[in-house]
Amino acid sequence: MAEQTIGQALSEAVARYGEREAFTYADRRLSFRDVDAESDTVARALLGSGIKRGDYVAVWMANHSPWPALYFGALKIGAILVPLNTRSRPDELEFALVNSKAKLFLFKRETKGRTDYGDVLLDVLPELKHTRSGALRAAKFPELQTVVDIADPPMNGTLGFAAFLERGKDVPAADLATAEQAVQPRDEAVIVYTSGTTSAPKGTQLYHEGMLHSVRWSDSCIALGANDVYFSLQPVYHSGGAIGAMLRPIVDGCRLVTQPYFDPGDALAVLEAEGVTVMSGLQPHWVEYLNHPSLPQRKLKVERAFVMAPPELLWTIYEKMGIEGLVTGYCMTETHLYGTNTTLADSREVRYNTNGRPNPDVEVEIRDPDDGTVLGREEPGEIFMRVPHPMLGYLGEPQLTADVLGAGGWYRTGDNGVIRADGNLILLGRVRDMIRVGGENLSGAEVEAVLGAHPAVKQTAVVPAPDPRLGEIVVAFVELKPDARATEAELIEHCRARLSNYKVPRAVHFVTAWPMTGSGKVQKRSLLETLA
Repeated sequence: MAEQTIGQALSEAVARYGEREAFTYADRRLSFRDVDAESDTVARALLGSGIKRGDYVAVWMANHSPWPALYFGALKIGAILVPLNTRSRPDELEFALVNSKAKLFLFKRETKGRTDYGDVLLDVLPELKHTRSGALRAAKFPELQTVVDIADPPMNGTLGFAAFLERGKDVPAADLATAEQAVQPRDEAVIVYTSGTTSAPKGTQLYHEGMLHSVRWSDSCIALGANDVYFSLQPVYHSGGAIGAMLRPIVDGCRLVTQPYFDPGDALAVLEAEGVTVMSGLQPHWVEYLNHPSLPQRKLKVERAFVMAPPELLWTIYEKMGIEGLVTGYCMTETHLYGTNTTLADSREVRYNTNGRPNPDVEVEIRDPDDGTVLGREEPGEIFMRVPHPMLGYLGEPQLTADVLGAGGWYRTGDNGVIRADGNLILLGRVRDMIRVGGENLSGAEVEAVLGAHPAVKQTAVVPAPDPRLGEIVVAFVELKPDARATEAELIEHCRARLSNYKVPRAVHFVTAWPMTGSGKVQKRSLLETLA
């Protein structure tokens, strides 16, 4: 198949499916033609705002119905979408805006739990309090020209969504067509921020054809087609949303059903009401479904599912929810979610107990993490992967990019695994300092940096602890400075004010001595053994 841009893929889907429903949101239902027309309107508004191919456009919003228009509108004209984590605290939001040099920022002011999006944004952009609508000047963000509030009425200092769309009314159709024709399949499309072994998140640069290629293959693994109703709660700031959710209707003609925020009871009701046939979810989602009191009463039609969870949970989903067609895999944002997969053709034992075989044109090697020696079948070591569509790099981080994308295009995953005698991969854990909380990757170093900024803290180390619902949670070990005082609750609150909730330690253990390696580093394996 010839390489495509996402705009071209949308045009083909519109020609094929027209008025059929493509996206189902809590407040709206959108046909393929609706998405095309509304994304054209957004694309013109972006052009009318001075946005051109290669410019970064940040969006900070949960899974609300304007997303398809914003997503496809930006990508049609070659702008680069920067979806931001809706749980971002001010420091995290500021980092992403500085790193991406976004020229336009769209958000929806709403209150979720204790978080008011507008209040968080004002911590980052206090200039909005004294800014005339659409005329922002911010010293920290010299490239940022306009902040658009999708909520009605818009927040003071921001441009309303209707006023933003008005900017495109005088943009000729010929200008839009010219902008679309200039976009290439290997152009950068989306930045997904992912935590790594450094304290700051990394902006993974993804491109059009890499994203489409991944979806085409993963959908074939589960036989997703135009007659399916697909349910996903993955937010667009997550690669599972930016790639897997937003593109599946365009690639296969299925209908995507989603919700802005996760509530297991509401989700189960939607699964039943919408006749969902295929769904996806991370470990916490499935644990909540399995334990929800309404599950036995639900008449679900789900036949197949993507499940990213340990083997024991896949078996439980099959036994308690009756979903036999479960597939899983192993991939990462840096490979456009392309890697290994099980398929419906595999036996139940393979589908539930392994992470599958390499996708077409993917090579997987297990190497000794110390000397790089390639190991054989049944020998555990670090997973290295070579894919046809690796990321373009980490935005503004050439050295970090070179650290993981080595000679010959081999990506160093930082994960431990073993290839069974039958060629199927089994993921064993992480080599690098990563913690995965409810499907979200975070860096232990990031949490350590925040804890280390507390005036009473001398040294700290952060490790994962197993959790039946979230998979892992963050636990901190802390040594206080001589004569300093701090309580567990005080340090947790210190983190809560500066980090997204999933990064906040659930427990703090105080120590006065550390297990050390021969090179003078804290031996985190010993700390994990202490927890066990």
